Amino acid sequence: MGCCNSKALLQPDSGTEVSERTAAHWFWGKEETDPLKPQRVCGKCFDLLLPMQPYLTATLSKAVQQPDFSEPSIREWAGKPISRSFKLEIKKAVHNLNAFLGMPDDGLVRRLLDGASGIALLSVVKVGFLGAFQAGGGLVLARERTSGQWSAPCSIGCAGISFGAQAGGEFNTVLLILNTEDAVNAFSGTASVRLGANLSVALGPLGRTLEGSGVAGSGATAACYAYSVSRGAFAGVALDGTVVFTRDRLNHVFYGHPASAKQLLSGRIAPPRAAEPLYRALRTHTSEYVQ
Repeated sequence: MGCCNSKALLQPDSGTEVSERTAAHWFWGKEETDPLKPQRVCGKCFDLLLPMQPYLTATLSKAVQQPDFSEPSIREWAGKPISRSFKLEIKKAVHNLNAFLGMPDDGLVRRLLDGASGIALLSVVKVGFLGAFQAGGGLVLARERTSGQWSAPCSIGCAGISFGAQAGGEFNTVLLILNTEDAVNAFSGTASVRLGANLSVALGPLGRTLEGSGVAGSGATAACYAYSVSRGAFAGVALDGTVVFTRDRLNHVFYGHPASAKQLLSGRIAPPRAAEPLYRALRTHTSEYVQ
């Protein structure tokens, strides 16, 4: 497998037998043989497949498949804060957005969303005692101010360690409203770092906080608003430092070709059909549709 460093979409019913490819992937097994997923090929085969990739991307990639409007199960939504499925990340993002914008006090959030340059939706798990570790994933999108059109979604992950007086465990859904183009540009780099001093208490079944948050990365600095809905038990004061990074591999698998955060958020890659449930939710929750 050492010579097989390139990946490409394959023509239907081509390549080696599924059983052979499953055996070659000892850990993930059959999941790695998904026909809609770019497969590892040798250099010679990659050269032969390269001219076909635009057609195969437009007809076979996961991004152009029929959209899935079903709700995620509790296991999918709460049990997989970061997953290897872009489709599941879309379903979780829709669920989280509806949770934020389906509450009696969501008027301010809707107004902020109307004027936003971008949005990020994350599912984050945080556990600790005297210190805490948090990790999760989600999607970030940009919006073209003139037309109001949302960009293709970009998969992101986050991880961080915080120190301070804190104890317990917590599952958060996080909504970041990116107020400026600079905030979006910060997410377009290879990594974004969010640093802030948080004072948060989530003791009941539902806690809600609003905070000012700074985003810095790739030379850009900008402000955004962060909302979080917390489920679980967590109490304390901590200095949080969370690294938000682009999940390039998952973007590659979904779009059928390498897709950087900059390409996705700048509009160079068209909004995918499979993300229509998320676009519909965003349209539903803007003031143009909500009276």
